[in-house]
This record gives sequence, C-alpha cells and structure tokens, in this order.
Amino acid sequence: MNKILETILLLLILIITSSLSGNLLTPDYFHRDFCPQKAIHSIEIIALYDLGLFSDIPWGISLVGDSFWFTDVVSDPWEVCSLKQYNIPMDTLTGVIWDVSDVGYSRWIADMTYDSANGYIWCVSVGGTDFVYAIDPETGIIEDTLYDPDSNWTDISQRGIGYDPENDIFYIGGWNRNRIYKVKGKTWANDGEIIDSFPANNCAGIGWDRVTETIWFCENEEKNTIFQLHATTGAVLCSLEIEWCLPYSLAGLEIADDGTIWFVDMNQKIVYYISSPLRIEEIQTPHCISLSAYPNPFNSAVTISFDGVGAGSPVPIRAEIYDLAGRKISDAEPVEAGAGMVTKDNSTGSVSATASLTCGDLKFIWRPDPSLPSGVYLVRARFGQGGPSTGSGSVVSKRVVYLK
Repeated sequence: MNKILETILLLLILIITSSLSGNLLTPDYFHRDFCPQKAIHSIEIIALYDLGLFSDIPWGISLVGDSFWFTDVVSDPWEVCSLKQYNIPMDTLTGVIWDVSDVGYSRWIADMTYDSANGYIWCVSVGGTDFVYAIDPETGIIEDTLYDPDSNWTDISQRGIGYDPENDIFYIGGWNRNRIYKVKGKTWANDGEIIDSFPANNCAGIGWDRVTETIWFCENEEKNTIFQLHATTGAVLCSLEIEWCLPYSLAGLEIADDGTIWFVDMNQKIVYYISSPLRIEEIQTPHCISLSAYPNPFNSAVTISFDGVGAGSPVPIRAEIYDLAGRKISDAEPVEAGAGMVTKDNSTGSVSATASLTCGDLKFIWRPDPSLPSGVYLVRARFGQGGPSTGSGSVVSKRVVYLK
C-alpha cells in the first residue's frame, strides 16, 4: 500500500511541475522536437502575484524553494528597503522580513539571484559601495561580498544580476552604462573581475537560463521588452514585448530551473510568472532533435534516446542527470552510438558519445545509485562542445520519475 501511495504522489508531483512549466502531460511533452524553425515566440501568463498590499516599490526577485523573495523600496526618501518572503502555494507573505536598508551603505537593493549551493541570495546594492552582497535568507545576515578589484563595474551603480552556478559566473548590469558584465564568481582567482561585457539597453533585471544556457534581461523602457542573449557573443536571440505593462515598469527578473520567466512590474506592483520561448541555436547538429525517455516513470533504469533528422557533421553528445535543485547527480552512460565513438574525460568522469545522428541510433542509459531517493529528476543533453555558453553547442532537457 505504501508503494502505491508513493507512486501516486510522485505522479502528482510530475503533473504539477509539468503544468507549472506550461506543459501538461501530453505526448508532445514526453517526446518534444527541438527545432530552430519551431521556436515559440508567444507569451503565456501562467500566474501573477499582486504585491500592492505588501509593498511600496517592489524591485528585485529571487526564487527559493516554494517561495520568492522580493525587495521593497520606500520611495520617500529611497533609503528604506526590506527583503520580504512570499509563499507561492499559499499566495501570501510568510511574515519573514529583513531590513536591508544599510547593506553596503546603499540607498536600496535592486535585483537578486539565488545561489543554491550556498543557500545565499545575492543582492545588487544601489548607491554606497555598489557591491553585490550575499544574504542568508534564514537570518538576514550578510555572508559574503562580490566587487570588482579594478572598480570597472562597481564605480557606478548596477541594477540586474543573474547567476550561472555550474561555471560560477555572475551577470551584472544596469542602465547607467547600458551593459551586462560577465563576472568571475567566488571560486575564481580574482573574483569579481570582468570576463566580458555586452550591450544591454536600460537593463533593470537579469536572469540565467539553465535550460538553454543563455542570459535574459528586462529593459526598463517606454516599450517594455525582455531579451534573450547568447552567453558568449551577447547576440540577441529572442525578444518578448510585455505589452500589458505601463511604460518603464520592468524591474527584477529571475529564470526558474524549468526555463520559465519571473519578473517584477514595479509600477503595478505585480510579479508575473510567464512561459518562455525555446531557442536552440543552429549548429552542426541535426536540423531537428528529439529527446525521449522510457520507461517513464522507471524503477531500475531509464533509456534516453535521441532522434535526428538531416544530420550534419559528427558532434559530441552527453546526457547528465540533475535533481530539481539544480545539483548534478551523475552522467548517463552511452549504450548505443551507431557508428559513433564513446569517450570518457578522466579528469571529470564525464562520458560522451560522438556521432552523426540518424533516426534513433543514439541511446544512453541511467541506472540510479541505490542510495538515491525516489523523485523527479532532470535529464540534460548537451550537443557540441559544452553547450551555448561556449558558442558551439545546444542543450535540451526533460523530466523523468524514479520510483524505487
């Protein structure tokens, strides 16, 4: 009986998480084509959260578990700012509020991003030091600081921030210089140093998209627009016009692990949760790639299959397993690569197959470690040399349910 209840519970979890990403459990969801010509550019409002009763001017947003945190700025004298927790399922404030008025001697806190590995919310201070500060949401205490040792991006205030946890890279930008800076995180030598920068007009909020490995940012302008940028070149991949907001409304932005977009309308005091288009760059991979997993749900092993139509040159492909918190669990092992070649990186343990895809000739298998708990996991398949962050690859993903 316990096993039956556990199975029902996990299936309900899968249905809920799938519907939150705007995809119900349809055949299209379980076997989706990732084709450049099929990129979606429409917007679906999945949910909205009215902060009018709880805030003066909401700005930053950070997703943490089943809550989002937002910064609330008092407009007069713009020197009082608090960090507030909002419970998403309950659709109300939790009552946890931290005074962040004096963080970095700043006037206020703008955008935020969550560092799940350390449990910190990184906040952009405006005025004062103009540094970025890591705050523990459990205590409201500052735990770490990030700043530019050369004072290039900290000599003037920024607004938006996003974080790539796998490469420990921050994306920080604002409208004073209309640029987004790609910045070294705390595990790097010379943390805070600029790696690169891209133009970003009137940038107010930034988010890192783990699904496509791209940058999104809000433009605070008369015509409200959210842009998707290539993480290496800064090229615009997609733009979304937010036509229902008043001029100059867009503020903080965050991208959920499933690629959906959360952003703050500071004028109407609303947090919007919207679907995002899927944009996979055309590289030397098949013109159309589909990813399927079976059986799903599964018990001891799941087979991950790739179909390609109109294949080009052989490319390295690897399948990685993550939990829903974004932590990598393991690599799936190639079991059938057609005429391809299986290789293993001894320094990282990563296993990949190099193949020129034809229909259904590449398969991986994942056998979870017995100590791993039942639950929903994410299969991320990388095509090319490391994914779009390197400018030479693509990433596709799907959920699988493990039942012990």
